[in-house]
Amino acid sequence: MVEKNIPCKQIKPTIIILFASTLFIFGSLFLLLSDNINNAYAQSAELIGNTSGNNAPTIDIFNLTTGYTIEPVVWNLTAPDSITFDDNGNMYIGEAGYPFTNIPVVPRILKMEPNGNLSVFVDNKLNSPIVDIAFHDGLIYLSHRGKISTINTTNGQVDDLIIGLHQNGDHGNNQIAFSPDGKRFFFGTGSATNSGVVGGDNFRWYSSIPGVPDVPAKDVTLAGQNFETSNLLTAEKNDNATTGAFVPFNTPTTPGQVVKGQLKCTSCILSANLDGTDLKLVGWGLRNPSGLAFNEDGRLFAANHGADERGSRPIANDNDQLFEIKLNETAFYGWPDFLGNAEPVTDPKFQIKNLPPLQFVMQNHPPVEKPLVLLEPVHTAVIQMAFANKSFGFDGDAFVAQIGSHAPPPGTTVGQNVVHVNIDNKTVSDFISLKNPTTLFRPTDIEFNKDGTAMYIVDWGNLREPGPGDTIPNSGIVWKVTPITIQK
Repeated sequence: MVEKNIPCKQIKPTIIILFASTLFIFGSLFLLLSDNINNAYAQSAELIGNTSGNNAPTIDIFNLTTGYTIEPVVWNLTAPDSITFDDNGNMYIGEAGYPFTNIPVVPRILKMEPNGNLSVFVDNKLNSPIVDIAFHDGLIYLSHRGKISTINTTNGQVDDLIIGLHQNGDHGNNQIAFSPDGKRFFFGTGSATNSGVVGGDNFRWYSSIPGVPDVPAKDVTLAGQNFETSNLLTAEKNDNATTGAFVPFNTPTTPGQVVKGQLKCTSCILSANLDGTDLKLVGWGLRNPSGLAFNEDGRLFAANHGADERGSRPIANDNDQLFEIKLNETAFYGWPDFLGNAEPVTDPKFQIKNLPPLQFVMQNHPPVEKPLVLLEPVHTAVIQMAFANKSFGFDGDAFVAQIGSHAPPPGTTVGQNVVHVNIDNKTVSDFISLKNPTTLFRPTDIEFNKDGTAMYIVDWGNLREPGPGDTIPNSGIVWKVTPITIQK
């Protein structure tokens, strides 16, 4: 007999909507605009000039760690989310390209030279969203929807290395990190759903691209738990859909049913040679490993999103996490049945009041790896990360950008900061935060210059309230943080 769990006909979205998840939901729907629009951007490159104009953003909104100073470097950007530097000191800025802004926006990469000249570097052959750009071995490596590509820094030519990555769902492929020997690159791919089951919260992307559920990295045996919701793919008011885990919407599952694993999976970390060959699985069971970085000791770390209170299988009180990723085995990190500090989803802490008890969707589980630290409070929405060296201070500490929940409780902020994590003693502290609650400051990426003496923070920009993900055009900023005195 098939077990059926029916939390309700249709779960209403939680008050707190994770902005980072919304990024990828909208991003998966966005189609590249016409060549005419792309050309218009290229023709206006010289109009960007060598300054961001008057009215520089204020630094008075910040609490900043003593001994450091912050200043805006570039502003009037629209949905910037990543930067990188080449060997000549040129800064490249990725503008994600979203329909959030209520104006036509294509993904593009800007180039700022050391003399301050700013121009459009590439504005075609880019999928929206651009998620990360990273300079390595003379090329810019690009993580964009469903692909990993390279960009020639001389002529802007875009060449695809890996295609066919999972691209339709709540999350896509994420930050790129290079191995200590420089011979391989690593990247994460997030989950298509909140907690393994396609439901009404996925309707925005699923209605246009049906049949795409989460894809496990390895074979999983299902417990046969199913969820009943309104069938949003039909116009019938009383038409219901029954859906299990790791299967398309309105597809029930049975106990013992096996879903085959695939290399191009969701909720995993992959690696490849620099030319995109020899694609390998590194780890799986990570809901959305949005940040990825090696430290100076050659250890790999991932910043991972916790689950939300939404969908057919809503989860309460699941923190974002920082994991150390094992490089000598393809370990399992728990999602969708083990959350928080590697705790079973059946723990009452994850339960939402007045809904049936949460149960496992997988029948059997490999050993589950625990995170290095949990990030407080829930829904801080980690994005990208980087490690500092002694030139900046906090030698060996990880710095993590937290874009924050879109709609935290009134009078509060959730995330919207940069934290540093001491890897050795497993502590987390604010490095930069807001003095008062505001819609300003949505950090997405952290990058150090070549000698490590300056930190650059990409700030996505301001949001209109209350619409989730409604970015105000030309509100994005790149900030520069430098030490006043080097900390010992």
